[in-house]
Amino acid sequence: MKVQRSTLSGILLCVGFGAAMLSSQSVLAQDQSENKDQDAAGALEEVVVTAQRRETKLQETPIAASVLSGDEMRAKGVDQLVNIQFATPSVTIADYGSANVFNIRGIGRTKVDIEVPSGVVIYADGVPTIAGYFQNEPYYDIEAVEVLRGPQGTFVGKSASGGAIFVRTRNPDLEGMSGNLEGGFGEYSLWEARGYVNAPVSDTLAFRFAFNYENRDTYYDLYGPYTGDPGTRDLKSGRISMLWQPNEQLSIVLKGNFANLDFGGNVTGAADTTNLFHVHQDAPFVYVDKTSRYTLDINYEMNNGIKFSSLTGYQTVDTENDLDLNGGIPLPRYWFLSKGKIDLWSQEFNLVSADDQRLRWVVGLFAQNQKSELLPVDQNGFVFVGGDPFGIGQLPLDYPWFGSPWIKDEDDWAVFAHFTYDLTDSLELEVGGRYSDYSFYQITDMVFGFGDAPPVADYDNTFFGFEPIGPNRQDKSETSTDYKVALNWTKDPNNFIYGVISRGHTTGSVNIFPPWTPYDEMVVHNYEAGWKAGWNNGQFTTQLAVYYEDIDGYQAAFQDLTIPDSTSTLVRNAEKPSTIYGVEFTGQAYFGNLGLDFGFGWNQSELGAFSQVFNPYTGEYVDLTNAELTYAPDFTYNIGLDYRFELSNGSTITPRLDWGWLAKQKADLFDDPINTIDSRGLLNIQIRWEQVNGPWYAVLWATNALDKEYVAGIQNLGTLFYAGPPRQSGIRVGRNF
Repeated sequence: MKVQRSTLSGILLCVGFGAAMLSSQSVLAQDQSENKDQDAAGALEEVVVTAQRRETKLQETPIAASVLSGDEMRAKGVDQLVNIQFATPSVTIADYGSANVFNIRGIGRTKVDIEVPSGVVIYADGVPTIAGYFQNEPYYDIEAVEVLRGPQGTFVGKSASGGAIFVRTRNPDLEGMSGNLEGGFGEYSLWEARGYVNAPVSDTLAFRFAFNYENRDTYYDLYGPYTGDPGTRDLKSGRISMLWQPNEQLSIVLKGNFANLDFGGNVTGAADTTNLFHVHQDAPFVYVDKTSRYTLDINYEMNNGIKFSSLTGYQTVDTENDLDLNGGIPLPRYWFLSKGKIDLWSQEFNLVSADDQRLRWVVGLFAQNQKSELLPVDQNGFVFVGGDPFGIGQLPLDYPWFGSPWIKDEDDWAVFAHFTYDLTDSLELEVGGRYSDYSFYQITDMVFGFGDAPPVADYDNTFFGFEPIGPNRQDKSETSTDYKVALNWTKDPNNFIYGVISRGHTTGSVNIFPPWTPYDEMVVHNYEAGWKAGWNNGQFTTQLAVYYEDIDGYQAAFQDLTIPDSTSTLVRNAEKPSTIYGVEFTGQAYFGNLGLDFGFGWNQSELGAFSQVFNPYTGEYVDLTNAELTYAPDFTYNIGLDYRFELSNGSTITPRLDWGWLAKQKADLFDDPINTIDSRGLLNIQIRWEQVNGPWYAVLWATNALDKEYVAGIQNLGTLFYAGPPRQSGIRVGRNF
């Protein structure tokens, strides 16, 4: 398989670069044509952000943000969430299949577990999605993705202490019938197809239909008695959208998103694995997410210019994820089986003042409910099978020794307001606040010693001294107030300078194992100064941010010593504040037919006091005060470069290179090589041919073109290693109509 893969990629890359070189022999007046990302004067088009409930220009908004258009994402190879970390600075995403550890500026989440909240939230078409889970939907028919760095508590609320992402899919429009159809193939027997149709049926009503399909073989060479198709992909997604705009004042957009995502199963290796793609596995692999999400966006502008908006969202996910817990070790055979369902409902109402007022404001009301359920033990909702949990020798594989159904019902409601006042023609003050009320209950019903084998003595009714005869219920509630204060100075049309003080938080929770210890919210205070500038008549724009953040109640997980020979952990809050500070610098430019974008992030972090913590690697109790935070690399950077060659036959060829780099980062607070994710740099290549005045285009592409082999995530105290994808390449052909 490796030989065939390399042959195909070599052919694709050689053909692509050969075409690019030949095209240079027939270049026409390269500077006479306008770039699609430039206006008639040669300046870059204005980039907007929507996170503040009104469209504002990126260069005039006091937020450290990167905005990627749908076209830019395709060009950079960003077709899913995990790729964003190579296209924008200060972002790290460790992907564990159905869950992820998502951090911005080193703040977000320290581990994957069902009771650990995420500090980075993703909004889709204006409504929140399930934070930290089920975020592997492929990106297609996207208008833009906004990556917001730093606390976003005022408008986003909980789960935004590190930052937030806003994904905007394309809306239907009334301008006329249009569409696109694209197909492609590539290595590992990849077949893909996507497209859309925009169909107005009257002057006031339009529909849009979009779909995405991907089927691919595994890039793993596995051995062992496993079942299923780990590492394969069979992804089917579709979206139906409707726009009704009966007049200039009222607009209603309704969307339904549907996905059946079969990832085959998540392969896990071990620390001593010499080849991340050649590992032993023995589990009955399954990993499928079936999800649907509905959004309703109603906007009405009153005669006085005040806008009313209603954003309603509902998402449901059915998931099954079964994997090998031994990380490639043949014995003892040890599996984890899970199956569950999550329902998320949200509603937000906003009143937004007119844009042309000296005092501009937004007031809003928000409510959300999320219910998560892992199914009963006899349906393999949360079950550990086999292994050697008690040091008595390997248990038989028909012996699921521990499991528990789990239900968590969360309610969140909030009120918020944001005011912007023009102190002078060039100086403005922003003040915003959000009050949140969060509560939940969770129910566990732990079961031990079941299956065809006899139960283990002393463990059938007790949990290491506790008596979890269930069901057991835990409740928690808390309130929180987030805020933002910014002073903005528009020095001239090309220079915008701001200073921000903001607060965001991640909710507290309750550990799922007895004695069900609660832990408090994590609060982040951000002190930031920024400068956004335009150069060379708007052909080159830059954004600079310098920040200092202190973190009260940093949430971290440590080994639970009440469970012998276990990797189970308990979450605690740091005893003193932690800090992180750094610099971010991003830019975009077009000079004639040459395009450039880049991002750079540098930060330093220091953990608050964690005393008397058991180190599982040395067997000693240690003090972790002043340690480096997890998933907080010192440096991250990315750079993209393209050049458009214009051919005499009326078509263009555009080669593009994208390089993203992350320094090494810790997957655990302890300084141990087994939990260190090494630095890695990935190169993506694309060569695009298209007809300037015609409908056809073709793309040769390669991701991880240098075939870098790297660990993308480490879990369970260094026992499970997840490989990043190897080089993949292919060709796509599309037609616009």
